[in-house]
Amino acid sequence: MGITVPSDADRADFAAVRRAVARINPTLAVFSIETPLVGTRLYDETASMLTSRDSSLYDLNHALLPTRLPLDEFYREYTRLQIWSMARAGMGPVRIQRPGDLIRNLLTMPGALWSMRNAAADHGSAHPVSVPA
Repeated sequence: MGITVPSDADRADFAAVRRAVARINPTLAVFSIETPLVGTRLYDETASMLTSRDSSLYDLNHALLPTRLPLDEFYREYTRLQIWSMARAGMGPVRIQRPGDLIRNLLTMPGALWSMRNAAADHGSAHPVSVPA
């Protein structure tokens, strides 16, 4: 199950997503950050609000619209959500992976989570940290 988290999510929103996922109870939930991709209606509607036009950040795992939480805190919550989902899924997704894929995923997971948790640094100093309440 894939779920998109909006850039303006706050702590209560992240908690609400966890509750909703727990209620639905999918085998595994994966998350992405709402990303206004070029050529989409969302891009057209939010182009003036984009905090970066750096194409390396258009990967569905970086906030490109202003965040309600400070960036570091937003990414901390986003990473916690991913870890919570993996822990909740337990061994279910592991059983369906080919051995080579499983080993690669286990070896790369810590680095991926570290990168996700520290993604605020990818924005540089020009990225605004919050939107007015």
